Amino acid sequence: MIPKFSLQNVLDLRHGKVELLEIELGKLMAIHQETQNLHTSLGQYLESLLDQLSAAQTGDIDLVNLNLLRLNVLQLNKHIDMVRLEMKKQTVEIENKRSQLVQAKQSEETLE
Repeated sequence: MIPKFSLQNVLDLRHGKVELLEIELGKLMAIHQETQNLHTSLGQYLESLLDQLSAAQTGDIDLVNLNLLRLNVLQLNKHIDMVRLEMKKQTVEIENKRSQLVQAKQSEETLE
């Protein structure tokens, strides 16, 4: 008698891999969204600091206050640059995960 060979186990394994990749992609996209929200908030805070700096430069000038505002703006710009860099890294990770997901789905469909 010829033993039966079922591909169901392989299909289940491939399907599990697809589901895992979908979950990972979803998590990466959620993190990326949070990073975008942080970037937006930092941009709004920067605008606020620049408005404060502009207001501090009119009328009686307090050099200590101006210097503190300027240092805050510089530090915030560095932080915004770091967040932008992180967003670029996340975009690359998302695209890699998306391509892995597409390959896994194609492999699953081919086997079916």
